Amino acid sequence: MTSTKSTTYGRGQLLILCLLALFLYLPSVLLVELYGGEEAGFAAIAREMISSGNFLQPHLQGNPVKVFPLYPWLICIFSFGKAPCLLSIRLPAVLSVWALALICGLTARRSKGDLAGFIAAAVVLCCVACLRIGYRAQTASLQAFFLALAWFSWYRYGPQEQRWHVAWGTALACLFLSIMSAGAGVIPLFYLPLLITRNPPKTLRQLQSAPHIIILAAFALLCFVYIKFICHQPFFPWDAVSFTLPDNRTVSFFGHPFNFGAKVFVYLLPWSLFAWAPFCLAMRQFEPVGTMCSFFRALVFVPLLLFLFWPGAAALWLLPTLAPMAVLIGIHFEITVNWYRRFFAWTMKLIYALAAAIAIFGAAFWGLLFLGNIELQSAILDEMQRDAVALFLALVCAILAILSIKQYRRAKKTPLWQALPLSCAALRVSLLLSITCVQSWSVGDRKRAGLSLAGRNRNETQAYTELAGLDPEIPLYLHGNYAYLTECYYLRRNIIRLMDFPAGLPDKQRQVYLLSQRQPAVPSRQWEALSPNVDMSQRRKWQWQLPNQDNQYKLSIARVPDEERSIQPPNYLRLYKGTLKNE
Repeated sequence: MTSTKSTTYGRGQLLILCLLALFLYLPSVLLVELYGGEEAGFAAIAREMISSGNFLQPHLQGNPVKVFPLYPWLICIFSFGKAPCLLSIRLPAVLSVWALALICGLTARRSKGDLAGFIAAAVVLCCVACLRIGYRAQTASLQAFFLALAWFSWYRYGPQEQRWHVAWGTALACLFLSIMSAGAGVIPLFYLPLLITRNPPKTLRQLQSAPHIIILAAFALLCFVYIKFICHQPFFPWDAVSFTLPDNRTVSFFGHPFNFGAKVFVYLLPWSLFAWAPFCLAMRQFEPVGTMCSFFRALVFVPLLLFLFWPGAAALWLLPTLAPMAVLIGIHFEITVNWYRRFFAWTMKLIYALAAAIAIFGAAFWGLLFLGNIELQSAILDEMQRDAVALFLALVCAILAILSIKQYRRAKKTPLWQALPLSCAALRVSLLLSITCVQSWSVGDRKRAGLSLAGRNRNETQAYTELAGLDPEIPLYLHGNYAYLTECYYLRRNIIRLMDFPAGLPDKQRQVYLLSQRQPAVPSRQWEALSPNVDMSQRRKWQWQLPNQDNQYKLSIARVPDEERSIQPPNYLRLYKGTLKNE
């Protein structure tokens, strides 16, 4: 009887984790527009890899670049030989977060039981840091997974099972994959915590042992051969191409620890309320027998201390330490909740109340939009689609509000291990259904510019449809001051950036397609505009117009040009078709 009850209990926890993983991450993958920076850069690199078949030398807009290739390779794998889409671009990041939750859950479950494993996995899935970047095509989540896997495998096969050759081999293999994704910055992060573990002399002896030296030599040789003769990727992070502008803000040495600590606290919410428990001496008596908890505390403490006093360090640099922190929270969760049940029950009710309030607002907003009392323009949906989507979102928000209110009322009957993750999920989904859906509906500035260049912006008065009928294999040439990676993604074509114009254009090709800031001055070709003249630097702001006689007593919401944020003078771009003249 006890075994059957335990099996049912474990299956219920597994079902909750699967639902959390699906509903917290997959909607964001499909709803949120493509970001700039690494996300747009990796998408462009993967597209060129697929079209050219050259996977060992990454190219960006026709020019070789130095990047870490693992993430673009994963995009190519999940694209199945086709052009990358949002799902294939972001799926590697999502899978890395899911895998991180899996190894945390298994580690905590092996140490303390099913409840600890469930909480450890829920910490990863529901914390603000993973919800913020877990669906973005960035190397941070991939690096965090491989580094955490290196730490966990080293401890399991080394100190626990005394199979040191397997421990060092597995750890350095994971470290090599982490270097392929983010560079050599992970090497000191891996080794530094090992030096202050519970028994440093024994660790130092293992660092000098034959298995470590032999495997480390093989690791160094593999890195050298791979970087110099196979892929030519950069080794250090600062040697790789940067897809974002440098941050020129001045950093105060004395102010950084406070700002950094506040961001770390926010990124770990709501589980930062439990973060003190693993470091409390009174809790040590309830820990499992062994050195795992002390080792995991070192994994958290050393990087935290390092980055806390490193001016300019980002809080997301601590993402690899989320894994040991999640395991520690899972191990100490039951005793912490028993001691402070009233406080955590109040926290859970507060989260449910926020989720219900946002869901009620969303249901009212989408319902009024469906009834025609609110006017919200969309560049991607026609009138029938807008009504159907608005009705669907209103119904989903109403259901979510009812469920949140119901869970709020029966808070005393619901166990906290179940209520806390579900309340976080309710709040996250309510935000997706309201704010994220409104942003996706109205289309962001960069996507709007890309759709206008592609002739797929429904708000344009003049129709430009020739680009849609072209062969997808035909490349577009770009002559401009910027790469426009995000905007060019929506053109669904390979982009070749011309550094020497017009010498880079093919001489004998009858028709070429060029993105240019002005009318091309190439006398040998007849040029025809295929898109409107798009201001790529234009930024928009939200404008609310209350019901009045001019707008037929509707609440009008629109995005209008923001002159303060837009760059002056305007930076225009237009798509032209150049046809060779008959001599």
